[in-house]
Amino acid sequence: MKYSIIFSGLLIISLSNFSCGHKQVLPDRRLITEIIVETIIQDSLDSSIFINTNLVNRYSYQQEFDNDLDHIPPPPRNDKGEPFVFCFYKSTTENSLGFNQLDSSFVAEQVLRNRNINLELKILPQNYKFKSIPVFNNNGLRFYNFLVPLFNIKKDLAIVEYHYECPGCGNGRIAVFRKIKGKWIKTESFRTWIN
Repeated sequence: MKYSIIFSGLLIISLSNFSCGHKQVLPDRRLITEIIVETIIQDSLDSSIFINTNLVNRYSYQQEFDNDLDHIPPPPRNDKGEPFVFCFYKSTTENSLGFNQLDSSFVAEQVLRNRNINLELKILPQNYKFKSIPVFNNNGLRFYNFLVPLFNIKKDLAIVEYHYECPGCGNGRIAVFRKIKGKWIKTESFRTWIN
């Protein structure tokens, strides 16, 4: 009896250490490309305009290791308790987009790790024009520029931000997707800026 209690206690400690130390797998390049392809199709982007294959990560939050806490703290939250980055992703219906505290930390990890990502060329639709375009010194091209999309921890909710850029003009949009019965369905799309 004594040994079974000790064994049970060790098993519980081992499982809790595993679950606490277990890292969530970040979205891979294929999943990232998949959600961008859905954005291109469901937002009916103009097929005569180039789409940049290089994704931009411009989120300002940079995680730093906290020596006192001995880990990287989760990202800050605004006065409504929403994760740091989602103040930019307010739903047009003024509802929460469905991200929680675990999602907030997962997003922070994506922001930190997802740099220098290119789209997976093998799964891009053939009826669109794709090109690797530098954000600066782009010779005045008109193109769509996507930021690295953000996923919740379950990877069934995604936020995609992209910009249409051209000499002297442009606009930005955000599309929100939910994975329903294995398919990405756009639930919202709205403009964030216009020049």
